[in-house]
Amino acid sequence: MGSSAVVIGIAAAMGIFLTATGRWYGLLTLAVAITGTQITTHFGKWLIHRPRPGAVLDVTTSFSFPSAHAASTMVIWGTAGYLIGSHLTGLPRLAGLLIAGAIIVSVAISLIVRNVHYPSDVAAGLLVGALWLIAGMAISKYAT
Repeated sequence: MGSSAVVIGIAAAMGIFLTATGRWYGLLTLAVAITGTQITTHFGKWLIHRPRPGAVLDVTTSFSFPSAHAASTMVIWGTAGYLIGSHLTGLPRLAGLLIAGAIIVSVAISLIVRNVHYPSDVAAGLLVGALWLIAGMAISKYAT
């Protein structure tokens, strides 16, 4: 649920759906959050150069801090939860938010368990994603 292919596929599907239904605030939220997250995580990796766990002389992988997978998962599933929550009430809203949260937490844990990121990488990625998600929601609220 947090692989690059899944995240890109879901982002594209969300973008197409939001465009087709004229939900410009959702599209703006998604665009701001994805763009900001990608720029921030790439800059962080370039600046910090932290190797991945277990990588001794492996030069074929990208750096570890912050986790772009954790950040992107937070943005995609957080946006989905936000959009679902903004159109539902009561138990269906709670269920949508809990499902989105469960996916985010499970991807975050899997990154640590699979030993592709340190816990601090994942925590930083989640924080980056959450901050850009909030920024996207705020910008879209006042722009539309």
